[in-house]
Amino acid sequence: MGQGSRRCSVDVAALALCHDGFVRAAAVGERVLLTPFVVTGARAAHVAGRPTEAAAWLADCEGRLDRIPAVAGVALDHARGIVALMEGATGIARAALESAVDGWDRRARAWEATWARLDLAHALIRTNRFADSLDVANAAQVTADRLGSPAMSDRAEILLRMARGHATDDDPWRPLTSREFQVARLIGQGLTNAEIADSLRIARKTASSHVEHILTKLGASRRAEIATWTSNVERSPVLR
Repeated sequence: MGQGSRRCSVDVAALALCHDGFVRAAAVGERVLLTPFVVTGARAAHVAGRPTEAAAWLADCEGRLDRIPAVAGVALDHARGIVALMEGATGIARAALESAVDGWDRRARAWEATWARLDLAHALIRTNRFADSLDVANAAQVTADRLGSPAMSDRAEILLRMARGHATDDDPWRPLTSREFQVARLIGQGLTNAEIADSLRIARKTASSHVEHILTKLGASRRAEIATWTSNVERSPVLR
């Protein structure tokens, strides 16, 4: 049996286990403990190449969990994004996955948030937003390396290669990503991390991470140095 066949068998088995968990949870009226299976089931169906089963799984989970959005809402958004991407509804997928990234970040769930970023990067590639995909995949790769996850790191590298095949390498804000440059500009305007988060509609923890990455990439130790660097870049003829 080849590697692809073995992987498909594993994903089919994972999907079967998710269905078993669903049945057991429904039998005793359990909802909260079903939540971790939502994304796992959708992803297993996705990787196994079973879009119809993915959509059916999502519908079943929505029927059980829509009434507890505070607990299951983020997982459902993530699964909706995966299913929409399978169905070619890239706009819906992007919106759902952006919501999932924000939700996982607010819950400080780094593992889930990184997978959501990888799914979002894929959706962005599918909509020809290659520079944005690079930003998201780069952020995912940093976290994947920190968490020591080969699976996430490998997926990030694949997505980065796909995006780099289309995105330009001569952006004046390199080595920052375009998202980090947005943050750097706001730092130059004197905004705090909390104000940056509000301005960009991202989690405060995400804003803080962007600032830390910017300091590291620029070899800076103070926000004032970021402001000076940004001012110099903004005087570049490319940005005029």
